[in-house]
Amino acid sequence: MRNLSFKLWSLLILFAVMIISIMSFTTHTLLTKDVAEYQTSVRADIENNIVANLQTMDKAHQIFQKSETDEMKSVLYLLRDYYEENPAIHTWDLDAIKKTYEHFDFYILNDKGQVEITTHEPSRGIDFNDCCSDFVKLIQERIKTDQFYFDGLEISVAANDQRMYGYLPTKDHNYLLELGIAFEDTHVAKEFNYEKTVHSLLENHESLEDLRIFTYNGFVLNHQQDLLTYEDLEPKLQQAFLEASKLEKDTEVVKKYKDGVTETHRFISYQPEETNGTISKRIIYVKYNNKSELALAKQNSVQFLIMLVVAITTSILLLLIILRILHNTIRLATYDSLTGAYNRASYLQHMDALINKRKVFPIGLMLVDLDNFKQVNDLYGHAEGDAILCEVAKILKEVTGPAGYVVRFGGDEFAIIIENAHVDKMKHYATLLLAEMQNRRIVSADHSWGHLSFSIGATIQQEPREEEKNLFERADQALYMSKERGKDGYTYLSPNSLDDSNVMQVDLGVMDN
Repeated sequence: MRNLSFKLWSLLILFAVMIISIMSFTTHTLLTKDVAEYQTSVRADIENNIVANLQTMDKAHQIFQKSETDEMKSVLYLLRDYYEENPAIHTWDLDAIKKTYEHFDFYILNDKGQVEITTHEPSRGIDFNDCCSDFVKLIQERIKTDQFYFDGLEISVAANDQRMYGYLPTKDHNYLLELGIAFEDTHVAKEFNYEKTVHSLLENHESLEDLRIFTYNGFVLNHQQDLLTYEDLEPKLQQAFLEASKLEKDTEVVKKYKDGVTETHRFISYQPEETNGTISKRIIYVKYNNKSELALAKQNSVQFLIMLVVAITTSILLLLIILRILHNTIRLATYDSLTGAYNRASYLQHMDALINKRKVFPIGLMLVDLDNFKQVNDLYGHAEGDAILCEVAKILKEVTGPAGYVVRFGGDEFAIIIENAHVDKMKHYATLLLAEMQNRRIVSADHSWGHLSFSIGATIQQEPREEEKNLFERADQALYMSKERGKDGYTYLSPNSLDDSNVMQVDLGVMDN
């Protein structure tokens, strides 16, 4: 059990590492999940906010555009009356009409889908057959009726901007009278418009990098000065827009860059509660960055690092306290409490380990018995006897050095395990031990050491797999032979046989019993 402390320390360290690793993994997973949930929650709030704003604007348009509708209707009926009096439309004074109805643009469309006359210069001469066959059919259908039509917000083909249009057919069904007004000139635009709404949302949400309100035909409603289209997007985003508008479902494109930076492009299909005009259905395009998430992750990483350092420090302190508490227990489990030599349990474990290694073959075992120790205990007391046993253990360790594994079995019985042993090495150690004990007797002839001597028995492994039991029995037999010869001697018993030819004996002056 020489390495018991090391093994226990290693196991405790391993246990601490496992606990910390589990904590680290769990914490990291939870933090990642929290950041992801935070990101999802923030984006859901942003999108709900956008939709809520659009719904508010739509409701405002419904309310405010009534005044535009009523005014358009009134003007169109006046113009139709004027047509009844003056059917030669090409003789009309368009400048006077424009001056009279200054915030409206006036158009007359024929049943072929062409603009006959208009006060709106960009629309002069337009033939809708070239671009808008569906609108031509709509014109032809409306000319045949006697009904006023209001289409809400539309995209102007000529001006490429947002406008509201009203229509009224002439009574002879030859023409369709039309009034148009730029959205920015309407009452509602002065209070509610996409550009202001988008600007406000972008300012209030750090992770919202871009926001555009597209019509289904690809125009951007929140850039009045320069009307953009979906074609201004890169190809991959154009494809996502077309999918969202065609399938009327949300689509998403995620772009990842180095250092964990990501961009998320979402196209959200928006259907208003009430449809009014061809641009009522919209695609909300939002571009998110993950700056907030990266900042939160960094903050969590710092907190996690602090927690990890605290956990490691606490674990080390706890390990030191545990080892301190267990120190005496470990020592008692490994060493003889009196002499500091290894105990029998350590001896057995060490022998098993050496036999299993086989690289230290042959193993030598030397049994050492302290002769006349009972006599010393009786004459000088147990305290003196204990001091002698401690000194004996010290002598055994000094003589054999690192090569010897010194064990106390109990009482005055000791053992020494020698790795890679051979006969001469065993004899050398035995001779040194006998000589050291003889010197102690000479120096202390009148004291306790003068009564003592060593009886030593030794043997060497016969083959790598020879068990400790056999080795011990042979060494014990050799020790018995030394005792029988009068003590103060060394006997080596060969593993081959027990006849006299395989017995080596050394005497340095046998003592009287």
